[in-house]
Amino acid sequence: MGYRVQIRPFLLTEGDFKGHMEYIHFHVFLDGVEVGRWSETNIGQLPDSLGKLVGRAKAIEYDRILRTNIEVDVPGEYTEEQLRLLHTPHRGE
Repeated sequence: MGYRVQIRPFLLTEGDFKGHMEYIHFHVFLDGVEVGRWSETNIGQLPDSLGKLVGRAKAIEYDRILRTNIEVDVPGEYTEEQLRLLHTPHRGE
């Protein structure tokens, strides 16, 4: 069995940027148990990184859904190597 992925958005609730998707939280499950998680600052990278797993059109659709503050269960099962494609390295990494 592979890993399943859920993506949860964090939208700003106040201020000039209210409604902006500031962070993206990735939750990884194995046999229904959460085994890992990480967060990414939203810099517009989701369609590119997620597109490596599900294709660009589907990734853009998921990005639009997340921007409405709805979490997304990414269909399919993935290997650890595939999950690394979702992580956006920051400077110095």
